[in-house]
Amino acid sequence: AIYIIRDFLSALIVGALIAYFIFPLYTKLVKKVNSEKIAAGILSFISITIIIVILLIFVPPIVSQTQTLYQNSGKYVSKGVQLIDDCSTGQQSLVCDIASKITGTTNREDFQQESTDFMKKTSLFFAQSIKILAGNIVSIILFMIIVLFSIFYFLDHGTETKNLAMKLIPLTTTHKKKILARLR
Repeated sequence: AIYIIRDFLSALIVGALIAYFIFPLYTKLVKKVNSEKIAAGILSFISITIIIVILLIFVPPIVSQTQTLYQNSGKYVSKGVQLIDDCSTGQQSLVCDIASKITGTTNREDFQQESTDFMKKTSLFFAQSIKILAGNIVSIILFMIIVLFSIFYFLDHGTETKNLAMKLIPLTTTHKKKILARLR
């Protein structure tokens, strides 16, 4: 059974953590709507919506920047080599000091080729990671559904779950009270 739920345990933990952090808002909302289930449902959907919006805000720019880095890596390296060449005119700066140390160990062509290869490999790694992430979209959707339901469950049954966990923890009553006091 643990092998089956192993992949979804993180979704349950995320849902429990979100429920823990929004529980004060939940208690206020219960008083306003006079229904625990409606309050839990509202906050569950709001939480998932916020997570999805955050993902939609950050993932597309990362994809775009990765593509740009891959396509322009040769141009960026050429600009870096041009900067190194400019340093040979006798300018004194931190960039020139670093450039002189780098170019002292390799010749210009090798440095330019290795730098271009490094940038292409790095951006290709990011592109492949994003492709894998997109390929796992079903797992991501399932993860979000489990988080949604676990938020709802932990908000609706949080007190009972906490009491059951406290019963099962093999500590003395005073230690259990100290744990609960720290969590509040």
